Amino acid sequence: MKHILVIGGKDHTYMRMIDMGFRFSAVQSEVLVSGYQKQNASNLIVADYTKLELFRELVIQTHLRDPFDFVVSFSEFSQEAASEIALDLEIPTNCNRSSIANTRDKYLMRTLLEESNVATVNFSLIESLDQLETFFEENNRQVIVKPASGAGSKGVFYLDKKGDAAKALSYCLSANYGAVLAEAYVGGREYSVETISRQGVHELVAITEKSTTGPPNFIETGHCMPADINPLDSEKIFKVVEEVLLIVEHQFGPAHTEVKVLSGQVFVIETQLRFGGDQIWEMVLGVTGVDLVIETLSELTGLKRLPRLPKFKSMGIHFLTNLICENEIRDLVSQFSLQNNLIRLQLEKRKLITKPQHSGERLGYLLFGFDSVDGTKTLAPLLKALEKGL
Repeated sequence: MKHILVIGGKDHTYMRMIDMGFRFSAVQSEVLVSGYQKQNASNLIVADYTKLELFRELVIQTHLRDPFDFVVSFSEFSQEAASEIALDLEIPTNCNRSSIANTRDKYLMRTLLEESNVATVNFSLIESLDQLETFFEENNRQVIVKPASGAGSKGVFYLDKKGDAAKALSYCLSANYGAVLAEAYVGGREYSVETISRQGVHELVAITEKSTTGPPNFIETGHCMPADINPLDSEKIFKVVEEVLLIVEHQFGPAHTEVKVLSGQVFVIETQLRFGGDQIWEMVLGVTGVDLVIETLSELTGLKRLPRLPKFKSMGIHFLTNLICENEIRDLVSQFSLQNNLIRLQLEKRKLITKPQHSGERLGYLLFGFDSVDGTKTLAPLLKALEKGL
């Protein structure tokens, strides 16, 4: 039985390994350890997986006692550790050291894209308030300020007033993700692109249309799959994404790339070498039949790829950012005749004092599935009602 070491991740990833007949061991942060992991992991190392020095020797000793065949990670914060462990143990992985470095550092990624003349925007590392104000003036007085190594909208600020530059810089630094990156703001429609790669050959799996709260923090509030997009723009998007994955030297496994399209031109926002969060992986499975985890593991372990069996023609997810009780949500779903399309209502047990400042502060989500390609268009009246909150 193959033994896989997993760095980070959630239960749905571990469950797939059990379903495939594999054993798994895990390095997991304390706050993400679950009952499922405790019950099913052959070895469970509880440590901050962003700090390799805390568990590297323990992993090596565990490998000597109970050898791992592979190491994988599908979270950007744990992939660097996975790539180093793979080198230490000389075992296969989906995490390549150079490609992880090229994407975790957004400044480095933009530099690589700029050198190849690929779909980037003006950008600069920011080390002072004066530097940010100068960049602001030089870029149409619309700038995105964000951590160079961040995720989940933390520390992201849309700056369109020079007087808010100090606030933007302070907000970005408060995320504690290191260096500050400023980018020229670009408008247009926003999409995420899901791909899977095998030996450096990249396959387009799905394009998802995104909705956000808009400025100043751009927290994602929903996704629709497939995106309502014309074939020409779809082709342009994949061509750009394919170039990006080649430039960052991605070789193996899923990638999640965010782009904007304005007047037919594609601009890259960022790429991460993992499957999309926010249940995008589940939407990919439902709409295309592609299980990004199982297909990655099948390729790693030499197993035959299973048939792709979609369940829906389209899916949509909406994230709650306003206080609203479960009964009222379900009443609204029924009022708009969507109860048969509702796959899941997930509410988070947290108190909301102010509007969410990043994706981790959203209050839950509703996931829908439809038998028609344009089914997600029927969600608009419900979403408008949900936005009113209590």
